Amino acid sequence: MLALMQKQRKYLIFIAYPLTILLIWWARKNPEQLELFYGKGFYQFSKTIRDWVFDLLPFSFGDLFYTFLFLGLFFLSASLVKNWKKGLFHLFASIGILLLWFHISWGLNYYRPSVYDVQNINYTEDELIETSKRLIEETNQLHEKLSINKNAAVVIQATTKELIGQLTKPLTETTFNATVKQSLFSTPLSYMGFSGYLNPFTLEAQINSTLPKISLPITIAHEMAHQNGIAAENDANFMGFKQCYTHTDNQIRYAALLFAYQKCYGALYTVRPEMAVELNCDLNPGILENYKEIYTFWLDHQNPLEPYFKSSYDRYLKANNQRAGILSYDQVVGQIIGYFKAK
Repeated sequence: MLALMQKQRKYLIFIAYPLTILLIWWARKNPEQLELFYGKGFYQFSKTIRDWVFDLLPFSFGDLFYTFLFLGLFFLSASLVKNWKKGLFHLFASIGILLLWFHISWGLNYYRPSVYDVQNINYTEDELIETSKRLIEETNQLHEKLSINKNAAVVIQATTKELIGQLTKPLTETTFNATVKQSLFSTPLSYMGFSGYLNPFTLEAQINSTLPKISLPITIAHEMAHQNGIAAENDANFMGFKQCYTHTDNQIRYAALLFAYQKCYGALYTVRPEMAVELNCDLNPGILENYKEIYTFWLDHQNPLEPYFKSSYDRYLKANNQRAGILSYDQVVGQIIGYFKAK
């Protein structure tokens, strides 16, 4: 009887793979039903429960979860040496269960309709230049309010905890309910080249607390967007920008403008580098100091392994319905231009 039960359990474990494939197939074929039953139904219900549970913990349970998960997979891999058949079975079964859990817990959000795809935002070179000029004007004006002079960088006075509190206030038209925590692995994240991440199992938004403070508002808002089921990176970037840009705190708005102009500058530089450099000269010197602070931070954390982490993440995104991979982050430019055109 015991042997029969163990055999049945093995069969049940391996159902995880075909069930995952079936879920992905259904999600691809039925985006409207996915949005209704998963995005606005099951996911929001499960998120409410996980928000309540993990918000009670003052530390990142998601970080600890990954620690034990990697240790468990490591020991399973090591068991291949003693009994490769049994070890391989348990490793294969564990990965299958994790894949199924990942998609049910959060991963199916990758197959929900993307704001970028739905709006099909296209822009001309002239519109890109016009938006860049507008961003320069607004950023200069706000910089002069926040800095001691045009040559000085803006210094955010709020602590990381206070910034999280400011951006996780009760839900309004432009904000999200969220559980945002400072990652226990902030320093490793810096060397991996990441500003933060969402744990898809606990739904805790993790931020890299070692970032320059001027980068934190957008990072917090970006991970909050993921937490609320916005999986596409360009959409999370846009929702993060919009939340920070419409915020009542001028320092948070300034961080949003820095982010938006950086993205537009990058897009313009690829097609009209001389024009991009010319427009850059119109920025207050203090704004360039803020950009220098961000650039220096990432330069200091460069290492030979970073490209491999980025390459792995690029493949992960492409495997999860984001055809542009890591480049999808920059598709936010069209959304930003469309936002200012609508205004």
